[in-house]
This record gives sequence, structure tokens and C-alpha cells, in this order.
Amino acid sequence: MFNYQSNAHNVEELTKENYDSCNSTSPLAVYTTPPARVTLNKTGPHYFICGVTGHCQGGQKLAINVTGTGSSGTSPSPVATPPSGTTSPSTNPSTPSPSGSLAPPPQNSGAASLGLVGVSATLLSIAAAFF
Repeated sequence: MFNYQSNAHNVEELTKENYDSCNSTSPLAVYTTPPARVTLNKTGPHYFICGVTGHCQGGQKLAINVTGTGSSGTSPSPVATPPSGTTSPSTNPSTPSPSGSLAPPPQNSGAASLGLVGVSATLLSIAAAFF
């Protein structure tokens, strides 16, 4: 999702060549109404710029490379559970936690694979910060 001020910015998807040169004369797609929701449903590179004159040259551009084995429409895989015999970190008895608060969940060191949709949503959230 790209959030930007209406009539001050836009989002244009371009080829790599046009992205590299900030050439928006023939965009693949143009989004002019914020917030712009862009679904990346295929793997590979995707190139976005602000097509307002001078904005791309000023750094308002974003390249996203979508990778993974997930397919569009699938949910991210669940997080792996710790192997048996692993214990949760214990709290330090000399440092009491505030009344009524819960200790944070244990960190999981196992790698979990994310589906394409989860990766896309995360990358687009990051991209919104650039616009």
C-alpha cells in the first residue's frame, strides 16, 4: 500500500530500463488515488516511482524483488515451534515485572517460510514509507 498526498504524488510501475532512467513516459500502471493498493502476484522484480516531475530524480523510487515458493492467495506458513526439550526463558526473580503485565513470548530461532502474500504485504508497507 502506498500512502501519499493526492494531487502531489502518484505511483507508477515501470520497466527496469525506465525505472533506472526515471522515465515515466510509458508506465505499466499508474495509481493516482491514495492509498494505492498494489498486489504483487508474481515473482521477480517490480519497479515503482513517483511520476511527478523531479520526484524520481530526488529519490522517490522503489524496486521490489518478490521471491519465494508461495503462490498468490496463500496464507503465510505458521511459525515453527521450538524443538521438544526447549524451555522458555525464565524471568529474573530480582527484577519483578509490573503488576498485571505478561512476559513477552519466547523468541523462536527456527526459520519459517513466508508465502508470497505475506512478503508482498510487508514490502508494500515498507514502500509506503518512501511516498
